[in-house]
Amino acid sequence: MGWKKVTITDLEAGRSPEIMLRGLEYHQNGHVLRACRFDSLIAGEVAGTGGNYRTQLILEDHKIDGSCSCPYPGFCKHMVALGLAWIEKSVEFFNLESIFHEVADNPEQLKDLMIRLIRKDPLNFLELNNAAIPKEEFLNSRGILNLIRNTFQGPLLTTSQIESQWDRIERVGEMVSKAVVKGEKGALRLWGALLKGISDSYRAYPATPLKKVFLDQLQLLKDLPQEWTDEEAAISMEALWENYFDCLWELAELIRPVLVDFYEINPKWFLGKLRTDDWWNLERPKIMLLYEFLALTAKKDPVMAEYFEKVVEILGESSEGRLWLLDRALEEDADQAYLMAKEGLRTSNKEDKQSFRERLIEVHRQRGERKQAASLSFIQFQEKPNLEEYLRLKEILTDNRKEFHTYLKKMDQVIEDNGLGELALEIAFDRGDWIKLEEKLAKIQPELSFLKELAKLVMTTNQVIPKEIFQVVISRLLAGGRGDWETALGLLVFYKKTCLNNCRSEEWECFRAVLNTEYGENLKFNRKFGTVLAG
Repeated sequence: MGWKKVTITDLEAGRSPEIMLRGLEYHQNGHVLRACRFDSLIAGEVAGTGGNYRTQLILEDHKIDGSCSCPYPGFCKHMVALGLAWIEKSVEFFNLESIFHEVADNPEQLKDLMIRLIRKDPLNFLELNNAAIPKEEFLNSRGILNLIRNTFQGPLLTTSQIESQWDRIERVGEMVSKAVVKGEKGALRLWGALLKGISDSYRAYPATPLKKVFLDQLQLLKDLPQEWTDEEAAISMEALWENYFDCLWELAELIRPVLVDFYEINPKWFLGKLRTDDWWNLERPKIMLLYEFLALTAKKDPVMAEYFEKVVEILGESSEGRLWLLDRALEEDADQAYLMAKEGLRTSNKEDKQSFRERLIEVHRQRGERKQAASLSFIQFQEKPNLEEYLRLKEILTDNRKEFHTYLKKMDQVIEDNGLGELALEIAFDRGDWIKLEEKLAKIQPELSFLKELAKLVMTTNQVIPKEIFQVVISRLLAGGRGDWETALGLLVFYKKTCLNNCRSEEWECFRAVLNTEYGENLKFNRKFGTVLAG
């Protein structure tokens, strides 16, 4: 929902009648002196008893929030006045986007604007620009290494630390690149240290700028002339090899093609590494990374092929490894995947059978064998009834409604036998079986977490929801106590807007009267809902 669709009902949500009334008075008496808008934000200067206040409102996730420079704690009358001004005369709000685009397209004008902004509030400008790295070059490797260590202090950086050091990280990357290109002594060790620092930080905060610096450093090796000494080549390959097995899968995928390029230049180094290191006792994720590398090199060297077969053997010793190999086969060879899935079903324990059956269902779907896939999907549902399996069975039989309804009866029986009331509600909603849904909702415990999820579905689905569902969900949420009132308020506002926008005012008036009769003497309820339910 954008600001164009905001109505007074949205503004009323969660506001006390007193604040709304005082905000209305401020609006009607012309206290909003000037106002503007930009994207999801509207702002204005509102005259108050203590002077003029700077007020902002922001629209996020269908909710209006904001801030004001006045001392009132919370959503104040100045914010209400600004919101009412927008609803009544949004055309009078100056659109800052026009200025933004005009300035952005004119560098000279942008420079002048920046100077004026800095002079007006230099500290605010400083906070927005955390360039905490000196401009002078570090001419020695020791200085750069210290800078790398200081930049990536500790094994993991917090989100705020990473974001405050984008400029520094990029600057370090540039200095390391220059040192490597110039062939400075120790530059490749700095390069390896930088890769390690980025990968450690990326594990805690997988941000695009970090990945870009990482990729730039990998690209650097491809662009360098192949005139290194054996020692320099060994240093770079060691750094790549260590980072490949130590970082996340996403970054390892960036390193892998570079490793393959180096293998083609110096296969002896890699063969020596595989002979001397105890790769067979690696953790499973690292064994999988080794598999991916060997899969690209095994065709070029019989010795590498032997290592590849050994890795396959090691992975096959566990269900997790066999499932991973099965997923690879699903991408490349459906027939091989079928044999592996059948073997897994035959030899695995009860807990792992579901995973192998899952893959077998996918094989049948790839082959267009919907009947077999549906049969296995229902077995999965019997063993572990859940909405996802219901939806998959529905999708498999999307072109065979008769057969799906046959399975649907069987699933209903499984649900009833296991007393799975919440799952029954979820399926009834998906099917649009409103009579059944209303009947079951009236009987469930009001504090059930599914009610909140259902409220979200009602507000976002494209299905036409009957009034009975709106009303029973709101009623059950209200019966759950104040912990569920925020969700109830959101759904109530949505229902009111739906009624008023679709000429169903009488329907709304009837439900409003019911709620006022039931809760009218509850002061806490009236503070929360009184404005929305007012006449």
